[in-house]
Amino acid sequence: MAHVLWHFKVEDYARWKSVFDEDPLDRGPSGSKGGFVFRNTKDANEVLVLLEWDDNKLDQLREFAQSPKMKDVQERSGYTGEPEVLVLEVDDKPSV
Repeated sequence: MAHVLWHFKVEDYARWKSVFDEDPLDRGPSGSKGGFVFRNTKDANEVLVLLEWDDNKLDQLREFAQSPKMKDVQERSGYTGEPEVLVLEVDDKPSV
């Protein structure tokens, strides 16, 4: 499995979270297997989303991340600036 990490800032976390929870981008059919939402403890409007992604759907991930629908969702949910998006592979899992 690959992982995708989105790092971005929003105008209002509650507004962003309500749009995210609606899942207007159909993350599952695009390859998402779920993951985590993190907030910066010093800035609650700075968000990181880490999702596990099906290796067989990495091309769909790239299309998903750059789609006009994604841009629309970013505008509707209050992104401030462009998100940083990284596609990652697990290299190691430390025991502690």
